Amino acid sequence: MSTIKEKLIESLIEEDEASQSKITIVGTGAVGMACAICILLKDLADELALVDVTVDKLKGEMMDLQHGSLFFNTSKITSGKDYIVSANSKLVIVTAGARQQEGESRLALVQRNVNIMKSIIPTIVKHSPDCKMLIVSNPVDILTYVVWKLSGLPATRIIGSGCNLDSARFRYLIGEKLGVHPTSCHGWIIGEHGDSSVPLWSGVNVAGVALKTLDPKLGTDSDKEQWKNIHKQVVESAYEIIKLKGYTSWAIGLSVTDLAGSILKNLRRVHPVSTMVKGLYGINEEIFLSIPCILGRNGVSDVVKVNLNSEEAALFKKSADTLWNIQKDLVF
Repeated sequence: MSTIKEKLIESLIEEDEASQSKITIVGTGAVGMACAICILLKDLADELALVDVTVDKLKGEMMDLQHGSLFFNTSKITSGKDYIVSANSKLVIVTAGARQQEGESRLALVQRNVNIMKSIIPTIVKHSPDCKMLIVSNPVDILTYVVWKLSGLPATRIIGSGCNLDSARFRYLIGEKLGVHPTSCHGWIIGEHGDSSVPLWSGVNVAGVALKTLDPKLGTDSDKEQWKNIHKQVVESAYEIIKLKGYTSWAIGLSVTDLAGSILKNLRRVHPVSTMVKGLYGINEEIFLSIPCILGRNGVSDVVKVNLNSEEAALFKKSADTLWNIQKDLVF
């Protein structure tokens, strides 16, 4: 007896099931799933794989997304605890990691996340030796360094999400103050994704008009309009969102998808992401910090040489020192 499928469909060729633009997301918490839904809605992948240790949640998330297949163009969604499901990924997005516990020091949290990366990264590389990795787990700059060391891959293929979201928040808040859409407000935050990030007030502009030419005191303590508070809001925004809803997710998912698009579509757009900065801006240690990078199919292909003024350069160096003081004591 023929099945309905056999009566309906006659195969003419053996289908090649190799993926052209496979993305794997490691970690299916709020951030991982925000990345997943944004990537699906942007049609960036022909296959999406989810990996996590929590088997029931993992299967539930996969089924939930699969049942929405009618509404996007990704033909294959898989999941598994075993990293074999990640095989031949073009891009691996790492969102897995421990959250800071009450009373836990930053270094203790970093060390716990280092141990998690040790269990994840070598297996990913084994199954996808040609992949680019996008690290989202916090503290992102230090963990991007750790992943680079553990992976054995070139630093250009290990990218930290870094200040891409900080800069997006910066542009949103500038736009809100001016009544202009954020895409028309240009401004960069570099350095650590965190408290010691550096706003480049010298480069903030709308339609090529540098705001500092309108008020040389822009972003300083003596600025009457208190633009400096915008950077303070950027730094504090994640803490505020965590306090209000328990975690941050949507903006991270959108930011990560923006980066994934530049990589997979070889767009060569400039993003402030975390990359190796040894030898730049007077930094002598192997540290990953955000600077403007050109992203394409090879990962970070170039960096943009920003002319920092003396104050910005000093703050960037301070950001590097802050990270190095934690990073130098890590064991892995």
